Amino acid sequence: MTIGAEPDLQTISLWDWTNVNETGPIVSMIIKPTLSQSCPMHWIKFNPDKNQEIAMNSARRIMFMSWKHESSQFEYYSPSLQGTDSKGSEPIRFTKTVFIPKSQMAVTGTCVGDILVFDRSLIIEGIGDADQKRLIKIVTLTSKTSINQLMTIGDKYLVVGNSDGNIRFYD
Repeated sequence: MTIGAEPDLQTISLWDWTNVNETGPIVSMIIKPTLSQSCPMHWIKFNPDKNQEIAMNSARRIMFMSWKHESSQFEYYSPSLQGTDSKGSEPIRFTKTVFIPKSQMAVTGTCVGDILVFDRSLIIEGIGDADQKRLIKIVTLTSKTSINQLMTIGDKYLVVGNSDGNIRFYD
């Protein structure tokens, strides 16, 4: 997976480096500034339980993508982030997104110490399409420190590294 550094038309490409006959990406997509809200995507993460699902984010946008082997296009959506616009006078910036193993959930860290928790949308709720993730809650983990690192360990712990130098483990 590669993310282009172009500020105006950023290209996201998936490559099959194990196939010597493949000379180009198997799937590509151009992300226009309107889709990324004029901030280039800076983080991408595969779902460890479902390797055809990807989360990526810019400072202002979170996207979930997937593809099928027989398709040459990504399917993608960006869940509604209503209620995450600002905290005080500072606009909230997203840092990293990771999937929670053995679940349908994903979390995104912010520059103000919160995580946004996403879970699979149920069609009976009338919010989003079936199998799309939606924002279910915002959890404050730290006060006024940016979440700079976000990862999972052992399918059990969420590890958070903050701008204050602390590393925290959550189960």
